[in-house]
Amino acid sequence: MTATVAVTAAPAAKESVAQKVSAYAAPLAAAGATATPKAPAVVGLIQSVVAGVAREVRVIINGVSTVTAAAVHAVQVVATGPIPKSPAGLFQHFVYTPVHTVAEAWIDTELGHQVNGTINRLAGSYVIGDGAAGTAEHPDGGAGGWLFGDGGAGWTSTVAGQAGGAGGRAGLVGDGGMGGAGGAGAAGGQGGTGGQLMGIGGGGGQGGAATTGGAGGAGGDGAGLLFGIGGA
Repeated sequence: MTATVAVTAAPAAKESVAQKVSAYAAPLAAAGATATPKAPAVVGLIQSVVAGVAREVRVIINGVSTVTAAAVHAVQVVATGPIPKSPAGLFQHFVYTPVHTVAEAWIDTELGHQVNGTINRLAGSYVIGDGAAGTAEHPDGGAGGWLFGDGGAGWTSTVAGQAGGAGGRAGLVGDGGMGGAGGAGAAGGQGGTGGQLMGIGGGGGQGGAATTGGAGGAGGDGAGLLFGIGGA
């Protein structure tokens, strides 16, 4: 008779606590690894926004400071300068020059560029701003904004025998642009017309030097309905 021996399988090794913890920790660690890069991106966005706001605040402060300084200077000139005797001179001294000084200071600030640019885009036309200066390709100065703006200066010729560019016309209020000087032996450009409501015509450009010098450009018209002085 053959004896039968029962074989009992060895019990499976128990999973250690460390292994169980590792099994749960691994997915969490992976999720954390993918989420970590979001923090620097958020910080960078916040820094960019703060820097942009700070820059605009500086633009506003600088713009207001510049315009305020121009206004103070204009008041000082009015208060301390000699009093003209003619009606046109009185208007220029007490009204036009202070208004023009402050408005030009505003146009030249970065804040002015931003605000005026927005107004011009919304209106679909050049409302406020100075005309561009003339170049060799386009000798005549550009027109100022139709509401307010000085005309651009004419191009100063560097070519013998070629006249200087004409100054650009002003808008409703503003000064005409200066005429550009002529090249050797050539005439200077004509000054731009002053503002149609208030303004001063631009001075004519100097004639180019030569054995026979060029003629100086004519001064721009003072076409202002309320106030106008022709350019020299």
